[in-house]
Amino acid sequence: MTMELDESTLWAVAQKVLNSHGSDAKAYADSQIKQLEAASDFTSATAWKSVADRIDLLIGQSRRGPAAKH
Repeated sequence: MTMELDESTLWAVAQKVLNSHGSDAKAYADSQIKQLEAASDFTSATAWKSVADRIDLLIGQSRRGPAAKH
């Protein structure tokens, strides 16, 4: 049985990993992807790739600072 994660869950996981691992969050996600691919669990690896993409966006957002209000 395959279960797809919804957008809010992917964002929540990305935020939790970022909060837990800080600047190592992307490396943690990448290690999860490698382990899952090595175990031939490509469905879970794909989910982690989506989480990793969101971690990248969150890191980029934090570097830019809060959005300007007009």
